[in-house]
Amino acid sequence: TEQEARDLEHHLLPDIRRAADLAEASGFRFGIEHNEPKRHLIATPESCARILEQVPNAGLVWDFNHTAEDQVDGFKHLGDRIMGLH
Repeated sequence: TEQEARDLEHHLLPDIRRAADLAEASGFRFGIEHNEPKRHLIATPESCARILEQVPNAGLVWDFNHTAEDQVDGFKHLGDRIMGLH
């Protein structure tokens, strides 16, 4: 469900922070990749924005093929955090 996905995203935050810090210390930038909508997990611009807000040194890999037309503008607003298109 969507609520289970939100709970899991919250639970993953410490691991995402650790990954982003490790990547940064090694001269890289860690990016979360957004998923297809039916998975619910990291699947909307809003869920990506929540994670990126809490992990400022992480980026986003935007999987354009998983993006519904009505979500495009939401992802465009994350533009400065997008590190790659997939």
